[in-house]
Amino acid sequence: MAVKRIKRRKKVKVLEFVSLAVFGLALGGYILCAVFLHAKNVQMSKEIQAINAQITALSSSNEQLKIDIQHELSKANAIQLASDGGMTQDQNNVVYINEEE
Repeated sequence: MAVKRIKRRKKVKVLEFVSLAVFGLALGGYILCAVFLHAKNVQMSKEIQAINAQITALSSSNEQLKIDIQHELSKANAIQLASDGGMTQDQNNVVYINEEE
């Protein structure tokens, strides 16, 4: 008579199954977070570069405006604007006051 061998399945212990499931979920979450954070980092780097380009453009514009303001505040420019408006500079009307008198 032939002996029948019965193959028994190894019983997967509940603890092993739960630990593998938790590990798999943790690994999947880690990968998803890494991909998301990398994409967010790239997006923020692009925004920073765009803002730095705007800052550079505004800085050069501000420097040009400072030069224009200094020109407008100069005495020569005020005299030129006054002469263009029909005014003249008369030094005879200037009175000097000394405290000694």
